[in-house]
Amino acid sequence: MRSKVVILCVTGVLLLLGLNGSANSNPPDLVGKIDSDTVDIAIEDYTAYPGTEKWITVWMKNPVPVAAYQLFFQLLASLDAARFSCDSTGYCFIDTAGCSASALSRTMSCVCMGNGSAVNIVGFGNIGEFIPPSPDYLCLFKIRMDICCIPDADTLRETLISLWPGGSSLSDTLGYDIPLRDHMGGLLVWWSVPGDANGDSSVNAVDVVFLINYLFIGGPEPCVCEAVDCNNDGVINAVDVVYLINYLFIHGPAPLRGSVSCWHEDCWP
Repeated sequence: MRSKVVILCVTGVLLLLGLNGSANSNPPDLVGKIDSDTVDIAIEDYTAYPGTEKWITVWMKNPVPVAAYQLFFQLLASLDAARFSCDSTGYCFIDTAGCSASALSRTMSCVCMGNGSAVNIVGFGNIGEFIPPSPDYLCLFKIRMDICCIPDADTLRETLISLWPGGSSLSDTLGYDIPLRDHMGGLLVWWSVPGDANGDSSVNAVDVVFLINYLFIGGPEPCVCEAVDCNNDGVINAVDVVYLINYLFIHGPAPLRGSVSCWHEDCWP
């Protein structure tokens, strides 16, 4: 028999849940069905540009209905590459639109831990609500992450996103534990794009305006200095503005990867 799981304070609610919205007398005998009932939670590998935000999709393949979940995600490897986005009250940003978690309408909680190095996400629904079984991976929900600005000289540019089984659990429609296994994902932060002054991963006229504002009217500093030392002379000045204009509008040479190595705390969202 499977053991009962407690997801926060919802055990009493979960025991009332059934496929038809009513309680059954006894839990089903699931001995020997560990493989067929196991739910897979997976995170896709991503790349992101420094100083931006990225929505990370959590996928789920569930051969049985899921009525509630508590999932604890943590970052491994370099914590200087990215963190989970957290607001001023300590909650993370989660999106269930078009994803399976939207079937559970009652509660969705996403709490940040360790300054964004981990998050605890809880969801359950009203009586009779559950995430239907799926033989394929479907979007469960999306979590927003803040991508750090990293100097090109720094080689620690990847973080791993892992589900901690010891702090995670799933519940079926009778309130009983569902076995799960996780498949961690990786997030790699790109090296800076030469000429990309405003950090949006493209090079265009907006970068010229951004660089002029920075140099002459006290505008914000570039996230990654290497990106705006367009002629690779070790300084950021008006020459780089002219170089970028020539490249964009009169077919001049492409910006070079600069030799000014810096990044700015202000780029951290």
